[in-house]
Amino acid sequence: ATGSISVTNQTVANGTAFKPSSLLVSATDSNGSTVDLSTVTYTGTVIPTHSGTYAIQFSFTDSDGSTVTQTALWTVQAKGTASAANIAEAVVTNKTTGSESLKVTNTTLVVGQAYRAASAFVSATDSEGNAVPASAITVAGTVVSSKAGVYPVVYSFTDPYTGDVVSQTALVTVTPATKVVTA
Repeated sequence: ATGSISVTNQTVANGTAFKPSSLLVSATDSNGSTVDLSTVTYTGTVIPTHSGTYAIQFSFTDSDGSTVTQTALWTVQAKGTASAANIAEAVVTNKTTGSESLKVTNTTLVVGQAYRAASAFVSATDSEGNAVPASAITVAGTVVSSKAGVYPVVYSFTDPYTGDVVSQTALVTVTPATKVVTA
């Protein structure tokens, strides 16, 4: 058995201080014992005044020596956003609140298949209607292609005219390899 980390996603008002501990629910070692949350580390950066969805990866070393990881999403609302539901809808339906746009698509891989970030990027447009090249898109999140699971990957860019950070989350699903049985 392997250990596990339980996390929760958060949507906060623009300017809210980042509190990684509020994303972390619990951690369990492979032997079933509860892991002290102060020993769970995280990677990822949040800019509290820039709207967008940030992937934060939590990890700890299990008693069997393996590294256990889990990713949570911290979403900073755009200034003047009415509710968290609006942001959640924008992320789910790949819309943006301004005239900028960023479209990504969910992807499915088989265990062992390499993940290419470009495969989930569809298109992006700045507030002046200009196409944003894939090379200008920042990608955050980790896909462990050797382990089945669902991994959130955040794609974002900063609009050169408005300074807005436009982001969308694609889910990368890694499915177990299937064995072909011949009679």
